[in-house]
Amino acid sequence: MTRILFCYPIIREEDNPKHAPFGMSILAAVCEREGAQVAFYDMNAARSVLSRNEVFKELVDVAQEGYDIVACGGLTTTYSCVKQVGKLLRPILPDALFVMGGNLLTSLPNEIMTWLPEYDIGAVGDAWETIADILTRSHDRNWEGVKGVVWRKEHELKINPIRPPIQNVDALPFPAWHLLPMEVYFRNSSILLSEASWTAKKRCDVATSFGCPLRCHFCLNESMIGELGLAPSKWNKTDVDFSWKGHRVYHFHSTDYIIREIRDVERKLWNVAPQGPIDYVAFLDENWVTSSDVSGTNRIKEIADAWIDAGFQPLCVRDGMSHDPEKCHGKHVTATSHAGRIREDLLRDMQRMGVSVLDYGLESFNMENMKEMAKGSTPHLNIRAVRMTMSYGIRPCPNQILNFPTESFMAIRDNMAAWKELGVVVYPFMCTPFPGTHYFTAYRDRIQEQYGGDLELFIMDLGDCTKPTATISDFTIEEITKIREWMVKDEREAIDKYENIWRKRHDLTPLTPEQQSEEWKNAELRAADPRGKWPPEQEPIPVQASYKPEHVKIRG
Repeated sequence: MTRILFCYPIIREEDNPKHAPFGMSILAAVCEREGAQVAFYDMNAARSVLSRNEVFKELVDVAQEGYDIVACGGLTTTYSCVKQVGKLLRPILPDALFVMGGNLLTSLPNEIMTWLPEYDIGAVGDAWETIADILTRSHDRNWEGVKGVVWRKEHELKINPIRPPIQNVDALPFPAWHLLPMEVYFRNSSILLSEASWTAKKRCDVATSFGCPLRCHFCLNESMIGELGLAPSKWNKTDVDFSWKGHRVYHFHSTDYIIREIRDVERKLWNVAPQGPIDYVAFLDENWVTSSDVSGTNRIKEIADAWIDAGFQPLCVRDGMSHDPEKCHGKHVTATSHAGRIREDLLRDMQRMGVSVLDYGLESFNMENMKEMAKGSTPHLNIRAVRMTMSYGIRPCPNQILNFPTESFMAIRDNMAAWKELGVVVYPFMCTPFPGTHYFTAYRDRIQEQYGGDLELFIMDLGDCTKPTATISDFTIEEITKIREWMVKDEREAIDKYENIWRKRHDLTPLTPEQQSEEWKNAELRAADPRGKWPPEQEPIPVQASYKPEHVKIRG
């Protein structure tokens, strides 16, 4: 019997471990179904009680038990941890097969495998079926003909043809909950987004769909989207092609699968502290609202009906009362949304099933930025979405990004004017050009230049995405970071003064105080445009090509 050790790397180290390793735990369940003996070491959960050095020491102790396969990987931000895992465990398990996967590997397969020689093979893209083939071939290690892998053939790297996306995601097993230290994640169930999410005592995460129909230039969502291919690149003779040719493949779990999965969590983890039922569910979908739009059916209504029939509807929602965490039974929900696709009927269904938070990627309130990033929305649709969502008693969680290629002082004023119009303040993220995104491909040479030509240094600097890294705008990192602080503190005078310093550096004519005052007024007028009020005037919503039926394949 093949023995496989899954190592889930440390992620978001600045915060408590809040989200169980959903994807990797499904891979572990697939391996169990294939007859393998599976062990799972969750480094991210272990760091809640151990120092980083102690976590790696404990991992070494676990590896001493002996394994045929070591599997590690995840997001690009876990690079440093995945690298250390390979360096520590390879000497202990010299004959084991070291496997890597996730966005980290898929986005830069040649570079990552070159930088991490301890790993023998990588799973490119969707690994649900690839992992089973790796198990089967792990004894003879003949990778010829195995789709979806990058491997070492003598002293060269070889990338096999991309594996087609899985046809039926309902065929996937539920996550291997029994292998995970779920008590750690339940202990960190509370998230300050709404009253219900803040008072949650036993939250679980599930995905109702995989992939995304959007094509935002800053986002990487290559897993299970059906667009990966192989082509020569400027940097490698064979590379993963993210040029978005062909179809988007958007996978949906059936409503029955979703309900059964949550029941499975409760049945297996009822006695895990705190004992009792799940009281909160976070949908991990990249963009939950678009599932109804793309599928051609009101999927959200279907899920809401099944949610209520299953007895999951929160008591406070059913009885129309204020939420009381001591008395309210049921499962509140956090989900994701898209400003250009939200509708009243969807919000009504969400409200009655118990959705308390909708996470919105608003990104910007500036039209030029919105067009450049290919978001498929507009500033006034962002404003409309926030107001409409709040009118149904659901808390919108507005995320924004600064430092787009088209970032400008006009965009900065537009953002601040929209905050004033909505009565909110958002602390924006910085636009990070992750490998695999359009921005990374378009600005790769510029990114490497900022790191002295050392791309690996940039990857290591990504950390947990909580700090600025490379810039792809006309602002330096120091400039945009300082401007962000002025924005959230509403220090308009400081922004005006620095604008003229910046303009002089770029050989542009400084603006007079009167001109700058006019710019602020214009920004406020744009934010207060009648189309930004709710309900909005009828108008065409910008539609990305990815929404057209011929560009999206539905699988589930």
